[in-house]
Amino acid sequence: MRRSLFILSLCALYIVLCSFSSWARSAVELTLDGGYATLMHYPDFTDGTKQGSYGLGAHIGYAFYPVRHFGFGIGLDAHRYAGTLSRPYTETLQGVYDSDGEIHDLTHNYTSWNRHVQSWYLEPNFSLQFPIPFERGYGLLFAVGVKYQIDLSSSYSTDWTVTHTGYYDKWHMTITDVPEYGFCTENGNIPAEKMAAPGQVAMFLRADAMIPIAKGWKFIAGINANYGFGNYQPLSINLELGFRMAFSLITRKHCMCEEQ
Repeated sequence: MRRSLFILSLCALYIVLCSFSSWARSAVELTLDGGYATLMHYPDFTDGTKQGSYGLGAHIGYAFYPVRHFGFGIGLDAHRYAGTLSRPYTETLQGVYDSDGEIHDLTHNYTSWNRHVQSWYLEPNFSLQFPIPFERGYGLLFAVGVKYQIDLSSSYSTDWTVTHTGYYDKWHMTITDVPEYGFCTENGNIPAEKMAAPGQVAMFLRADAMIPIAKGWKFIAGINANYGFGNYQPLSINLELGFRMAFSLITRKHCMCEEQ
């Protein structure tokens, strides 16, 4: 029994080695992407409406394909993620004295309050890749992978519009537009300030079409989606464009996943 298992193991190893020598191929690629980005979580707040922003990114990578429809990829990315949290709210201070010494209830009605956050991450990554070749060098490429996001630059800013009103119980009267007493509408903002964003793990998915443009060279276009699991939970769905150079590791007439 042991001898049979040993012989089967040797046969399996032989098949794998033959597969490597017959199909082994590599590719180097450079892509740029841009589209929609947002943040799914704001650590300081549990409520509010989230809005997206524009996303940008760049990727350089190397892939190795031991067999026709499967390979491994490593790469280095840089991506911008950003979003806005809107939290209109109202607060009332009771028993406040005005400049004449009259007691009133002071209400601050924030008709808009927006926190804008953006982060640039450097992202070393690893992926499993699944090429689907067609005739004449055309093909599809699907990839799923994991990356570690390292903060390069992060910042936030805040802006708001607030209306101040006063209610005088003594006269059962609400004052809404007397600027000299502070009852008015005003705009305010806090300029962008840097913040520290901790590193985090993220997942990504890619779906690309490969179009041959020269021997060994392909133009690639597709979609790149990223999702982070910590901090502000950045999410982006970007259109991806770039170039891909493929080459055989062993010279053969018939090679694997991106035949010209």
